[in-house]
Amino acid sequence: MRLTPFGHCVQVTFFPDVFPVNCYLVQESDGLTLVDTGMSTSARPLQRAAESLGLPIQRIVLTHAHGDHTGSVDILHQAWPAAEVMISARDARLLRGDTRLDSAEPQTKIKGNIHTVRATPTGFL
Repeated sequence: MRLTPFGHCVQVTFFPDVFPVNCYLVQESDGLTLVDTGMSTSARPLQRAAESLGLPIQRIVLTHAHGDHTGSVDILHQAWPAAEVMISARDARLLRGDTRLDSAEPQTKIKGNIHTVRATPTGFL
């Protein structure tokens, strides 16, 4: 794991076998906003990174439903149960296991590693 600070943001980079995975801890007036949760193995390192900043995670923003962005959301939401979880309404359906396509979408199979999660979004992007 590598931490790279950029002003009020810390980029957290993981280096699994295939490609790097980035998450971001954004320092705000009331705590931290975590952008993406990485893979399932990212939970503990992300917890340590947040704790090192001395601020609680108040929001978890998921950019989309692929497993390398949502893999640790359940574990991190258990650690910070008051944190808001936000994602687009479309991707929230994918996280619940609903892979039906909307009529306006290309009618091809949804690709990528998508798995269901227990954390329920509290807001939509």
